[in-house]
Amino acid sequence: MRLIYIEMKKYLITKWSLISLVLVAVIFVVTMYSQFNPDSSITYLVEMFIGLSHAKKLFIVAITIPLARLYVDDVNHRHLVYVLNRTSILKYVSSKMLMSFLGAFVLSLGAFVVVMCLLLLMRIPMLTNIDQIRLIQEGFYPELIEAGRTLFVVFTYAWNYSLSVAFWNTTGLLFSSYIPNNFIPYISPFVISYYVETFSLQLPTGVNIYKLGRSHQVFHEQSIWLNQLYITAVFLVLTSLVGYLFYRQVRRKVPYA
Repeated sequence: MRLIYIEMKKYLITKWSLISLVLVAVIFVVTMYSQFNPDSSITYLVEMFIGLSHAKKLFIVAITIPLARLYVDDVNHRHLVYVLNRTSILKYVSSKMLMSFLGAFVLSLGAFVVVMCLLLLMRIPMLTNIDQIRLIQEGFYPELIEAGRTLFVVFTYAWNYSLSVAFWNTTGLLFSSYIPNNFIPYISPFVISYYVETFSLQLPTGVNIYKLGRSHQVFHEQSIWLNQLYITAVFLVLTSLVGYLFYRQVRRKVPYA
């Protein structure tokens, strides 16, 4: 826990987090403004935002700003061996992975919450009749839409999108362990997410990272909790795999620690 606290203080509670949030806000405003019309609802704007691939790539880059250098700084400042002489590789890797994933997840989800609150203050409706009819016809949990639980539906959009962003952020940590260059942690999540998500479009929804991050239903006509549990589990398993590869690479670099 102490390692995680130190990482939070060093990387998350900084001016770079503020810059990241400002950039995220700009991406939200520019993207949503381009989609805005007099009949827009919050549900429509959020749905359109998460469906735009270029917006997500920019979003990932913005989120990585305060978190990308978690490992590279330790290597470049010759801090890695010093830390590993005082703790185990497993604890070190775990703290880095948790910080990378949870930091990106909190920043992303927090940004969605702030934007939704601002849209509500602007008196933009949560859902219009047109959106309600469309979502029911698409079969996206019609029982929730008809029951007026639209806020919960929008929150699932933000939750799954943030899980996806957090996962891609951890890939920057992994690739920086192979190539400890200052630019790799920023570039790799952008590049890898583009190619992997493009390839996954050919796959079934259950293993399609692109669709899972955009809240596509895996189990139709089933409880939303089952779908949410599945999507959350997929991204946690993928993140665990990245963590395992990161652990092996750190152990290879410092075998005696």
